[in-house]
Amino acid sequence: SLGQQVSAGTILASLENASERASVLQAEGSYDAAVANAAQSNVSVDQAKNALTTSQNSIVSTLRSAYNTTNGTIVNSIDTFFSNPNGQVPGLKISGRGYTSQLNSERIEFQTILPAWQTRVNTVSIVSDLNAELDYASLNVQKTIDVIDIFIAIFNQQDSSSSYTDSELVSFSETFTGLRSTLIGVQSSIDASKTSLSSALDALKKAELASE
Repeated sequence: SLGQQVSAGTILASLENASERASVLQAEGSYDAAVANAAQSNVSVDQAKNALTTSQNSIVSTLRSAYNTTNGTIVNSIDTFFSNPNGQVPGLKISGRGYTSQLNSERIEFQTILPAWQTRVNTVSIVSDLNAELDYASLNVQKTIDVIDIFIAIFNQQDSSSSYTDSELVSFSETFTGLRSTLIGVQSSIDASKTSLSSALDALKKAELASE
């Protein structure tokens, strides 16, 4: 009313603005939703990163296990049939049945492969090119399986002139068949690791895109 005193900042009058107020409320709601979605997206990215790190650490363990298993198979089992496994001529101690030259050559190759593989295994980490390391390990494991297959074949082809008895040859064949199964399991672990890494990387990429 005329002469009435009011405090500074007091609204004396306003125009009709129902639609404008509704727009403001809608904008505030959209903003709050965006903030909530951003927070959720950040959590998803963090979870995806953690999952990737877990997968990478598991792969490092798989790579080391693959080397240890394969190296043990060669040194503790295959090498018992060579007189000088680390020499220029390894010297097969059993009738090779046409495979003597190939087995000697394969063992000579392992003289280079095993130390190089050990070096890679000792330095591998989650920041390494894990796909490349898995491919390298898979190649070496398969190479060992191929050698074992040859030994199983020659164990089963020995005759009476062999320096081993029939029961010994049967035992050798059974042992190497078991080793083959173990290495097939190693190959399966490597394949599973490649799938796991691919899935983890894909999940992280999707989470990062969703957070933008």
